[in-house]
Amino acid sequence: MPRISRNRLKNPLPRLRSIHGLTTLALDGADHRGWYADAREQILEVAPTIPRPTGLTGVDPQTFAELLALFSPRTSVTRSIRWAVHFARTSEYMHDVHRSIRLAVEHWKKTGEIRGLKTAPFARALMGDPDALVLDSWMYKAIGIPPERSEVPTVHAIAASKVYAVARTLAWPIAETQAAIWAGIVREHGRNVPVLDIRAIIGGTEYPV
Repeated sequence: MPRISRNRLKNPLPRLRSIHGLTTLALDGADHRGWYADAREQILEVAPTIPRPTGLTGVDPQTFAELLALFSPRTSVTRSIRWAVHFARTSEYMHDVHRSIRLAVEHWKKTGEIRGLKTAPFARALMGDPDALVLDSWMYKAIGIPPERSEVPTVHAIAASKVYAVARTLAWPIAETQAAIWAGIVREHGRNVPVLDIRAIIGGTEYPV
């Protein structure tokens, strides 16, 4: 991918975190490189067990991964799983699902298309695509890009080029590199790294099937 300079933008970005700095973050979060692999394992395990409104049992794993991605923007990992599982089971939205998510899901139902610079790659990453690059608000925070600039395609390309450079440095797959950077920046801010624990929500008392 050709390098895009932040200074070539009409409204230049602030100074971004260096490749060395992002590599350090990735190493700090390296124990979460397998975040997507674990998610895929859970999806393949639990999707066939989810009851459907028709009385049948089982959701196509690809469809379930896409639902998890569609319900993920601007909410916690746990809540997005609850929303996705509820929709998979009932074809209805929980009362607190954001309007923007409902619109995205309705568009997906009509067209099969997942819109959004973050959402579509997230679905691919959940199903094991090693080249899928998910850039969410934590990733932009790690790189040093203001959140209000994150939807600009050129800015997205600059952020992506940073992650690709770290992946080359560490000789890791793109998805694993992103997951490690994401875990590193979450920890840098004194928080626990969220876990996509679908089993606990589907099989536990929190949201029993």
